[in-house]
Amino acid sequence: IGILHASAIYERWCLIRLISLLVDTFDFTPEPDWLDRVIEGTCGVLAPFELRFERTDVAMTACLEVQPVLPNGRRPDFRLTFQYRDAGPGVEPSKGLVLDAKFRTRWRPRELDDVLRDVVDDRGYGHAGRRVFILQPAGSLVQQPTSPLGWGRDCDYGQNHPSNHSEGAVRMSPHPRDWHNL
Repeated sequence: IGILHASAIYERWCLIRLISLLVDTFDFTPEPDWLDRVIEGTCGVLAPFELRFERTDVAMTACLEVQPVLPNGRRPDFRLTFQYRDAGPGVEPSKGLVLDAKFRTRWRPRELDDVLRDVVDDRGYGHAGRRVFILQPAGSLVQQPTSPLGWGRDCDYGQNHPSNHSEGAVRMSPHPRDWHNL
C-alpha cells in the first residue's frame, strides 16, 4: 500500500471539491467518463488531465485542468477556464483561474504573501492575465478583513491589491463550514 504525503492528499481533496463546486453549486454537468479520468489521473503519481463540464441553460463550458503545463513550462495544480459554447472559431476561453494547493496547518507571518509572490511572479502563473489563487486549509489569515461575512478572516480575494481581485488566497478546508469560501 502506498502512503501519500498530506500535501498530496490535500491536493486530491481540492480536486474533488472543485468538481463538487462546479456540479453541485453551479449546475455544470461533467462529461460522461469524468470519474474514470479522475481515478486514472490521481491514483499513484498525479498525471496531467482535464475534465470538461457543460451548462446548457447558459451555453457555457468549463474546463478544469489538473497539472496543466503553462507556456513557460511550469505546472500549477489546477487551471479553470470558462467559454461560451457558441463563441465561434478562434475565440479563446477566458484566461481563467490558476489554483495552487498549499497544505499548511499554519503560516508564519508574511509567509503566505511570500508564497503568493513566488507563484504569481517567479513561477509566472500570473502571466497573460491569469488570476492566481492559493488554496490552503489554515484559517484566520487576513489581518484586516474587508468583509464582515464569515469568509472575511479566511480569504483574501485581492480586493486591496492593485491588480484588483487577480490574486490571493482562499481557505479551502475539509470542514463544511468553510465550503462557502469559493
